[in-house]
Amino acid sequence: MRDDLRISSANDVTLHVEDFGGDGPPLLICHATGFCGGAYAPVAAALTHRFHVYALDFRGHGRSDPAPGNDCSWHRMAEDVHAVATTLDPSGVAVFGHSMGAAAALIAETRWPGTVRAAYVFEPALLADTDERPDPTAFVARTRRRMSRFSSRGLAGERLRQTPTFAGWADESLRAFLDHGFRETEDGSVELRCAPETEAACYASGAERTGVIDVAVPVTVAVGTEPDQIRAARSARILADTLPTARLVVHRGTTHFGPFERPGEIATAAVEALAF
Repeated sequence: MRDDLRISSANDVTLHVEDFGGDGPPLLICHATGFCGGAYAPVAAALTHRFHVYALDFRGHGRSDPAPGNDCSWHRMAEDVHAVATTLDPSGVAVFGHSMGAAAALIAETRWPGTVRAAYVFEPALLADTDERPDPTAFVARTRRRMSRFSSRGLAGERLRQTPTFAGWADESLRAFLDHGFRETEDGSVELRCAPETEAACYASGAERTGVIDVAVPVTVAVGTEPDQIRAARSARILADTLPTARLVVHRGTTHFGPFERPGEIATAAVEALAF
């Protein structure tokens, strides 16, 4: 792996960007809420034969600066995508986006056309106009209570495997998250780099409407078929139906966390979608 990058974004936030190397035009991985760019290392490894792959850590996540005022709105995340993409290539980058990261990339291209050349987005977390605004109160409260510190990475992995979110993850995806998504503390334990309070703020922001997505670049909208995140999949399908430049791809047997469950399959689909 090459030296990582530090890139300035809005509000004097400095972002950490993983450089996975590779041959070809730049591709930017934009991660889901609560995770980090390094967690997508298995996906990145399967993309480097076609692209030079980078993965950003959004503000408040991974090794990036905290979000000032814990402002984790999708528009702030879009500013992060824009800052990194235009630094990598002012003429635009290919994007692999997941959930919040997928939404942020589409918002960035809507606000600043030319940020994205083509996008593969797995269940972008966008509130469709036909969706009733959800009440995130209970989910946000549970997130704030989430266990964030463990005595070791090994124990963290064991505990995570017992939760529905991580139960179906490929072993290499879980290892990547444990390596990149946790930091060591002075007492030898490990803690999540994205604090539960930050993750909760992201979820609260995700319940807000982000405006019409209007992009002219090719967009492949990917969805899973397992109903752990029915709203995200439904909104993604609506986006694919209403966006003239979009097409829908279904990965059967995957959940909202498909990129972590089947990184090779998802990466192969992304390469096919992003050929330009």
